[in-house]
Amino acid sequence: MKNFLFTIIFLGLTVFLGYELYLRIDRGEPAESGGKLIVSAKQQGLLEQQGLEYPDEIEIVRKDGSRLDVLLVARDATHIQFKRLSDQLAFIFKIEDLDRTSRATVLSYPNSGLLQPVELEEVGKVSTEDLYLTELGVAIARINSRIDELDTQYQRSESQVKQRTLRNRINVLIAERTELESKVAERKK
Repeated sequence: MKNFLFTIIFLGLTVFLGYELYLRIDRGEPAESGGKLIVSAKQQGLLEQQGLEYPDEIEIVRKDGSRLDVLLVARDATHIQFKRLSDQLAFIFKIEDLDRTSRATVLSYPNSGLLQPVELEEVGKVSTEDLYLTELGVAIARINSRIDELDTQYQRSESQVKQRTLRNRINVLIAERTELESKVAERKK
């Protein structure tokens, strides 16, 4: 009975993983096999037709109108990964925060998945110090986003208890953000 149960679980897991791999390839997302990307013939033809490859220097424009010259190194379905040309710092940025034209430009590049820090170092010879600063920046951005969400909930709430709870959470996040910002300031000295 025990072996039968393990067999059912194993078969279920195998079917699930196979189906997920099929959906990934069908959606145009890369599937990995031993560290190499599996690209369908259809995807390969589209990539060759467009001629877009990483890394590539482009200009991106945020929704607020600010422009930035970057070396685009990778993208996934929701984020881009780039190095700012002015100082060679690496960043991960949400595609939805770009203006319509930049979003279309970025989405025309193949979905390569985001690079790991070691791979990113090889692309642009980014130091581990730069990667650490980038990670701190990403963490600060996440905290800012969470603070904005909690602040919106605070504004909508009519319950004083809930408002107090939300205010306490916001204060904890602000303290964490301040700590991370001080680490960034120390490293940039």
